[in-house]
Amino acid sequence: STLFMELAMTICSSSGNTVFISSNQFLATEYGRKTREYFLANAGFTGMVDFGDLPVFDNTLTYVSIFFFRPMSTKRFHYARVRKLPFSPGGLSWEAISQKPLSGDTWVLGGGAETHLIARLTSENPRLDSFAKCWAGLFTGLDSVLLFDKGDARVAELEDDMLMPVLRAQSCDRYCFAKPTRFTVYPYVERLGRTVLIAETELKCNYPKTYDYLKKHKALLAARRDSRTTLGEKGIWYGLVRFGKRAVFERDKIVSPGEVRGNKFALDRTGSAFSCARVFAITAESPKLSLPYLLGLLNSKLIEFYLHKTAPLKQGGYYSYNASVLDGVPVRMPSSERVSTVERLVDRILAAKKSDPSADTTALEREIDQIVYRLYDLTPDEIEHIEKSLANTSHADTSDDDAEEPGA
Repeated sequence: STLFMELAMTICSSSGNTVFISSNQFLATEYGRKTREYFLANAGFTGMVDFGDLPVFDNTLTYVSIFFFRPMSTKRFHYARVRKLPFSPGGLSWEAISQKPLSGDTWVLGGGAETHLIARLTSENPRLDSFAKCWAGLFTGLDSVLLFDKGDARVAELEDDMLMPVLRAQSCDRYCFAKPTRFTVYPYVERLGRTVLIAETELKCNYPKTYDYLKKHKALLAARRDSRTTLGEKGIWYGLVRFGKRAVFERDKIVSPGEVRGNKFALDRTGSAFSCARVFAITAESPKLSLPYLLGLLNSKLIEFYLHKTAPLKQGGYYSYNASVLDGVPVRMPSSERVSTVERLVDRILAAKKSDPSADTTALEREIDQIVYRLYDLTPDEIEHIEKSLANTSHADTSDDDAEEPGA
């Protein structure tokens, strides 16, 4: 659709107008950065009708908006959000959006106060990637052969050193210790700071059970593709399509499902790998940042509100979290005393959830929310807006954990 919009700009007169109904995902995704920059440099929006995750087209998963634009810059445009279908154009509530603060970064569209709050959070605080690093995980390319349930008989038949525990989306729950539910064959070792595939001769000699198992499925394994080339053509038929970094897997880390309705950041201390795109992980890369403090921050209502305004929205009210979205989270580093207070509260929540996963920790989480509001100097009106915005957010886990993970 971007190409058609660009073509429209070349054939439209300077006084003309163009209207498209198109996917709106380029407004909030990293792959849409160049498109956002193009429009800011070469065109001007005059209006936008946002349908969010509403099913505009039957039997099609689309996230669309109606875009009104012209081949000349504009100072502002009018924006309206459709809340339900069918809708009446005359019943839309329009808001003026200034184009001045927009950039190649994610566009946060909505009320003026809301846009101002996101801009303030972004400008007044360092990004998460100043203190931590987000990671994508592994992708087998053939789960039926390489990914096992804990009770699968094949697990006992293979050498322990060739098995890696794996976290899936349902392994992660809010303020809990993540627990791996799967195992994958993982013929990789860490050497000189790099994760490298064990040589086939070494695999055959030192891990004969695993090698024999893989050899039985060689034709299927070799046919897997990494881009346009098969793993067989690359000479790594027994490896994974995406193998991640073993050193990261073995570290303590925060993990989250890739698609959520409400924040579900959990703590992993099991040394597990995690599924690419279905789960993302965050490791602390600065001594200033502790994982318990970061866990409290990420699960707070403030950061949940921020992520809901900056992450792509999917059907069913799910938000797509990925490394580029999480990297931009604004992180306020307070005094050591305040950090310790949050850490103690998080430890109490984790202990309660470990003892009883259904334990009610609402009061403790509320304490963290209030501390975070004060850390970021929010006004009563801003707090009220955040609380109302998240009032209908569900933390229920309905993610599909059985489908093979995508290889993006």
